[in-house]
Amino acid sequence: MATMNNDFANILDVSTRYTQDGKPLPIAEILTKRKPIFEDIPWQESNTTNGHRIAVETQLPEAVLRKINGGVKASNGGATNVTEATAQFASLGVIDKDLADMSGNAMDFRVKKNARHIEAIGQKFEDQFFNGTALVPEGLVGLKERYGSLTGSLKRQILNASGSGSDLTSIWVVGWGADATYGIYTKGTKAGIVHEDYGVDLADDGNGGTFPAYRDWFKLHAGVAIEDPRTVARICNIDFTSLKEAPTPGTDLILANLLIKATHRIERMESLNTRIYCNRDIFEWLDVQAANRTILALKHDELDGKRVTTFRGIPIRVTDSLDWNETQVS
Repeated sequence: MATMNNDFANILDVSTRYTQDGKPLPIAEILTKRKPIFEDIPWQESNTTNGHRIAVETQLPEAVLRKINGGVKASNGGATNVTEATAQFASLGVIDKDLADMSGNAMDFRVKKNARHIEAIGQKFEDQFFNGTALVPEGLVGLKERYGSLTGSLKRQILNASGSGSDLTSIWVVGWGADATYGIYTKGTKAGIVHEDYGVDLADDGNGGTFPAYRDWFKLHAGVAIEDPRTVARICNIDFTSLKEAPTPGTDLILANLLIKATHRIERMESLNTRIYCNRDIFEWLDVQAANRTILALKHDELDGKRVTTFRGIPIRVTDSLDWNETQVS
């Protein structure tokens, strides 16, 4: 049975620190139910006010075979300083006061209605995590841009499924950990979703009139730090036509073989919370292969009491941020 590594705090854990009664914030619970990626991410407070500064090792110090009376020259290796950014994700909820009051429990009604705003924040963060670009300065630099070429320093982390055209997708393997890949929240802010109750105010109905409404502001100051780039692997250029319901072993199971290779690209995987992320079509195909036992590495397993599909014991997550709209990676 797959289990969560409890050494790393997820959004529920860090949100707990800021409740008065010591219980997880309801909004954090809503977010993890609607966006399972938030169950996976360990969080750390950024170490500067304008981001999270880390040193990414690019070269190890030199080791030599020393002989007696022989000296050794000092060496320091190499590292590149990187500042990972955070972004603010926000949404405003406006609910007619009379409508909420007529429900009999205005607060409960507001929580249920505002759940869509929390889900929107979760979707926006998840989309930035995978698809964010440096061309949008207020956002994040996502995985696609970081791992966007089959050549260069990260080429070992990117596996090519050989699809062509512009209707392609990717599968991602991410090793979450404190010194690997993790979430960051802005220094001096609260972790997780922050809810500010602005009480009752007059709201614009869009037609020149106003009405009394409850106003709820939700925000998340967050980003992602990849301290060790070898803890992320990408299978790119996956074509929908390659997903055959009854694949031929040795011919049509290229994707399964690439998944095996991708897991071997994750450094120190045994000490990390490793997850596989794909879109709904890929997940459906993998689930069918697990049920038919076409790919023996695929199984129906249990993670913290929940039924999940796993590949070599690694839970597979569905994300709507990975669609069939990727251009060919070269």
